[in-house]
Amino acid sequence: MRSAVKSSPRIVFVSSEVVPFVKTGGLADVAGSLPPAMARFGHEVTVILPAYRSVDRKRHPLSPRGAALDIPIGKGVKRGNILTSDAIPDVSVRLIDQPEFFGREGLYDAGGKEYADNAVRFGFFSRAVLELIKQAGTPPDVIHCNDWQTGLIPVYLRTLYRQDPFFRKTRTVFTVHNVAYQGCFPPEVLRDVHLPDRLFVTEGGLEYYGRVSYLKGGILFSDLITTVSPTYSREIQTEEYGYGLEGVLKSRSADLRGVLNGIDVQEWDPAVDPHLPGPIRSGSEGGKERAKRALLEACGLEYRDGAPALGVVSRLAIQKGFDLLEGAAPRMLEEEIRLIVLGQGEKRYADFFRRLMRKYPDKVYFKQAFDNRLAHMIYGGCDLFLMPSRYEPCGLGQMIAMRYGTVPLARRTGGLADTIRDEDGKRTGYLFRGYHQDELLEAFYRVLKAYSHREEWREIMRRGMSGDYSWEVSGLRYIGLYLRLLKGEFPHRSP
Repeated sequence: MRSAVKSSPRIVFVSSEVVPFVKTGGLADVAGSLPPAMARFGHEVTVILPAYRSVDRKRHPLSPRGAALDIPIGKGVKRGNILTSDAIPDVSVRLIDQPEFFGREGLYDAGGKEYADNAVRFGFFSRAVLELIKQAGTPPDVIHCNDWQTGLIPVYLRTLYRQDPFFRKTRTVFTVHNVAYQGCFPPEVLRDVHLPDRLFVTEGGLEYYGRVSYLKGGILFSDLITTVSPTYSREIQTEEYGYGLEGVLKSRSADLRGVLNGIDVQEWDPAVDPHLPGPIRSGSEGGKERAKRALLEACGLEYRDGAPALGVVSRLAIQKGFDLLEGAAPRMLEEEIRLIVLGQGEKRYADFFRRLMRKYPDKVYFKQAFDNRLAHMIYGGCDLFLMPSRYEPCGLGQMIAMRYGTVPLARRTGGLADTIRDEDGKRTGYLFRGYHQDELLEAFYRVLKAYSHREEWREIMRRGMSGDYSWEVSGLRYIGLYLRLLKGEFPHRSP
């Protein structure tokens, strides 16, 4: 335990993707937004990520910095160069450049097929992170790792670097963004990444149903585990949500915390959003109504007074509850509503929404694409936002929707349960509990009843718009956890 703890810990934040450089999912938003939020409180923060080929180097110039890193990997040594960027305000950004590993079409796969050497690619990255930190010369107080791609960093620190005095006081935080993605590989990869075979066979090691799990390594070997909402932190300790790791997570329950993500309140600001026809402000219906008319016109749908517009902006996947919507949508579309869906993903759901649009051309619009402008218009112009998720670690859509005065209808799970209030006098949205289309429909009819009472609906909108969804809230929570960790409140024994 430390005898004294600095009030401003030195933080290294490691992620396989970071906005504005590269993004495949919500992890990139967290990694691009949480570090500058912590830096705004006066903390020294460095972000480290791979220098993928897909980074736009004209838009985000990268400069060489420091000596090259020679990292033992496989049967030889691979060299990584260090690049730097000033694209994230108040944060030092370092990118590890290794063209053989990161100079590829995709981050983790090509054409939907995962790269066969992902275990080696991110083993190299994890070890290079530690050597880069050593090269900088000043030990960090906290190394904050994210998801399976960084899961070997805590493992390396407690094995190969265990006796290294440089890291003697450094503590690790490991965030699980989605426990379904576990980074599982054949057991022989341990030799490729220069870890002892005993880590596979030892109780409390990396073995997971006959394979090596990098996510399990991060969970077991880090000092503190976090995930992206309090409810999700409890859910993943159950068989229903734990994807086989519930026992491992239960074993670390004393060191597991849920911290809600935030949203970029500058990117998502309804008062100045350039994609809307005018500002949307709490207490004023004019801006919301103009946004709705503009959205319906852009989608070729008729505006009708009293007909609510329902929006979906999502990855098209079973996780998001679209199998429920398959069953419920025909009943919902018997009502005088408009349904506007934007997303891309599984063919099954894209085909479903296309069929709906053909059957109900005056009520349904679907676009299979990433369209930032239309996404903003949906958040601003819809009355209701649908998120019937099977599970949702945190979710950003419901927070954006509420900020724009669009009332969420969602399943009571993960971050949706933590951010949406569905109680008389406090309501900001509507929730249903069981994963069944009848429960979704019951909540939908509750929504229609409330929507017909305009003053009640306006009050729900106002409550949602008054919430604080900024990253500063998350940043303060994390800083508090770092300080508790450094005071020794989470004593962790090696597996």
